[in-house]
Amino acid sequence: MKNTEEYKVDQKTAIHGMREEAKRINELFSSLNAIQINWKPAPKAWSIGQCLDHLIITHSRYNACFNDLIEGKEMNSWQRINPFSGILGNQILKSVVPENIKKSKTFPVFEPSQSEIRPDIVIEYTYQLEGFLHWFDQIRDLDADKIMISSPVNKWITYSLRDACSILYHHDRRHIDQALRVMQHEGFPKT
Repeated sequence: MKNTEEYKVDQKTAIHGMREEAKRINELFSSLNAIQINWKPAPKAWSIGQCLDHLIITHSRYNACFNDLIEGKEMNSWQRINPFSGILGNQILKSVVPENIKKSKTFPVFEPSQSEIRPDIVIEYTYQLEGFLHWFDQIRDLDADKIMISSPVNKWITYSLRDACSILYHHDRRHIDQALRVMQHEGFPKT
């Protein structure tokens, strides 16, 4: 696996990359039916629909943070002085890059729905992503290395805006790849 610094992206790169991933999702999954969207290769594995639902939930958890940045809200004292920010950002980034094949359990706040997911999850993801990227676009000129944000999981976990952009970008890629593996599984229903 590469050095963590090689995975870091700026807001503009994240916006472009995530839009490209949305195109890939539409190409791969828009024609799938409810059975295919909800099919799992194993009982504890995620379906394609759950992968996309997880991404929608993850994006939504960052909305308040990005809104604060757009409104010019200052960092709090912990965000400014936390000596572990760089370390935590790097650890999270390493855990979500697609090249990291090690499975990891998600935090409960990011868990996808356990009930049946409608096939229009692909449209919902695309629509939600455009709204999410609108937030990104509004913060694209901020100094991503100097601004520290708190994780939606825990306010004591802080990392740079660049780390957040990088984490979100690679996290999306990771789960889109996961959904693709579900579709390529030998037991995946063809119709």
